[in-house]
Amino acid sequence: TLRGEHGAPIAPTWLQVGIVAGVNSEVQTREFFAGLGFRPRSRGAQGLGRRIFIGPFVTEGGLAEAIELSLRVGFVAPYPKRF
Repeated sequence: TLRGEHGAPIAPTWLQVGIVAGVNSEVQTREFFAGLGFRPRSRGAQGLGRRIFIGPFVTEGGLAEAIELSLRVGFVAPYPKRF
């Protein structure tokens, strides 16, 4: 169970928290979110940046908390994404 799941159910949804440049930033960001109880993953190409995702969330409350946390730690425009 992901941290903070509560509220109305939603279809499984990942949150793209943001894009980081470089392997070190990717590893630090993934470890940061994993340490908070989220399941991180990333996509992208070297030199273009790596998109960092956490999730999937299955409740409105869980997704809303993850968005709020992402904004608080400095990511500018987190948004939900379904795969």
